[in-house]
Amino acid sequence: MSPKPISDYLRKVAETHSTSRATEHSYRGHLQTLLEELLPGVAATNEPKQVVDCGAPDYVLTRRSGLPLGYVEAKDLSAGLDDDRHKEQFERYRRALGNIIFTNYLEFQLWRGEQELGRVALAALRGDKIRPLRDNFTPFAALIKIFESYEAQTISSSHELAQRMADKARLLALVVERALAGAGPQRASTQDLGGQLAVFREYLISDLSPREFADVYAQTIAYGMFAARLHDQTAGGGGDFSRHRAAALIPKSNPLLGNFFEHVTGYNLDSRVQWIVDDLADIFRAVDVAELMKDFVKTNGRADPFIHFYETFLGEYDPRLRKSRGVYYTPEPVVHFIVRAVDDILKAEFRLAEGLADAAKTTVKVN
Repeated sequence: MSPKPISDYLRKVAETHSTSRATEHSYRGHLQTLLEELLPGVAATNEPKQVVDCGAPDYVLTRRSGLPLGYVEAKDLSAGLDDDRHKEQFERYRRALGNIIFTNYLEFQLWRGEQELGRVALAALRGDKIRPLRDNFTPFAALIKIFESYEAQTISSSHELAQRMADKARLLALVVERALAGAGPQRASTQDLGGQLAVFREYLISDLSPREFADVYAQTIAYGMFAARLHDQTAGGGGDFSRHRAAALIPKSNPLLGNFFEHVTGYNLDSRVQWIVDDLADIFRAVDVAELMKDFVKTNGRADPFIHFYETFLGEYDPRLRKSRGVYYTPEPVVHFIVRAVDDILKAEFRLAEGLADAAKTTVKVN
């Protein structure tokens, strides 16, 4: 690879830095140009401030096919990438995003999950001067090639799938909550997150908080994608699964989920959350969920994975939420016993001849 794109990049960064007025955002265009020159066929989207402020990384890199490739999070030139100030954010991104580069425009670290695949410094900041480290140009090009080689990781168990779904859902909930905090006046359109919250408050829960809505929204997206992929006949061969296709795959037996999912995964999906939903679809595209759930059913003895896998997912997403909502598996024999017992009591004590199926009213005397 020619060193010219890297040399040109460092020259532009040095020129911008020499103005003494540069901020972290001043170098964004230079890095975008470098990434697109080194990665032909890949678009590097420099996210607008309102998207980044919600918790998104600075750049989203997308293949020509439209599939996500990875992400880049950039800090200012003087920022140390191992600084504790970035620790929480970097850990959150590493858990949720499978292929990400952290950089201060001079040093670059490549991570996949919790594994660091390499770090390279293209230049050193000496006082006000940027000194290129030319011996590192070739290792840097190799690092970018490793970044480019990323494919969605194989998921081999239902528990691992639940973990990956939960990681994405937690990030999605954070982005939604931050977006609502900075949304300003709510627009009338229900495509807007503020509009969605207003609809939920009007028709479902009047005192729903933004945080609670963010939880509901994130879980619905993640589990709706799971339900869609579970019923996708092309899953074994990968298929063209996407957020657009997912709405048509939601089981007709669940019209509420289908209507909600069709609404929020359309082409007008809020740009602040779109990148996470697309990344989630990329995970499901690489997984034969129906085959994976056969092992789940065999291991857990539960006949319907669509119903019972939610307990596993919620346990990974937020164990406290799972406990507060009482989302635990009740063995089917116990359920049958409870139903029969209630049915018998309604017939014997409340004189309702058809038990649970009786639509009549009765009067009960309370001492």
